[in-house]
Amino acid sequence: MEKAELPDLTTLGIEEGIVYELAIVTLSPDGSPHAAAIGCTFLRDAEGWRALSKLAKSSVTSANLLGRGDAVLNVVEEEVLVEAALDLGVVEIDFEPIAGSGLFAIRGAAAAVAVKARLIDQDEVWYRFELRPVSVHLCSRSRRPFTRSLAALVEAAVHASRIQVFERSDPRRAEELRLRVKELLSLAERLGPADRIRAICGAIRRKYGIG
Repeated sequence: MEKAELPDLTTLGIEEGIVYELAIVTLSPDGSPHAAAIGCTFLRDAEGWRALSKLAKSSVTSANLLGRGDAVLNVVEEEVLVEAALDLGVVEIDFEPIAGSGLFAIRGAAAAVAVKARLIDQDEVWYRFELRPVSVHLCSRSRRPFTRSLAALVEAAVHASRIQVFERSDPRRAEELRLRVKELLSLAERLGPADRIRAICGAIRRKYGIG
């Protein structure tokens, strides 16, 4: 990947105040990379760009960020994002090192942003982190055209990733999420009846007990 001189996120088309779904790669205690999905809202202040994100306290990503505050945000295809969110075992995720940083990006990402994380708030269920970009790494690979099917699949993954969190704290909310995921999976299959999409939808249904 080619490194930009400054961590200027406008090169990625990032706009302030919009929630972006990205894949984050953190480092486990043994130094191995771990991928997950993360929703980030980007803002700018006197120090430059920053991203704000809320993560479940029980997540591996939260533990890794608290242990070592370095991570990489990746712009990836939707199927990879869903795999990172739910760990379905359908889409293979490979990593590549970012030279000189000790960090890893997802192989094939359109772009990767190395960040420093700082815990800024918490409640009983969630941590809230600030992520400050350190460097931007661009790949020549272009993004595919937008599809409604993949958009529905990503939205389903976002809801599904919260089911286990709310099963402990708010079972009624967890059931509402299951119903919403079921609707979104049906929409994804109807709008994009490809084998890969059907395989991902089937894996989500099995993992979360969605009929």
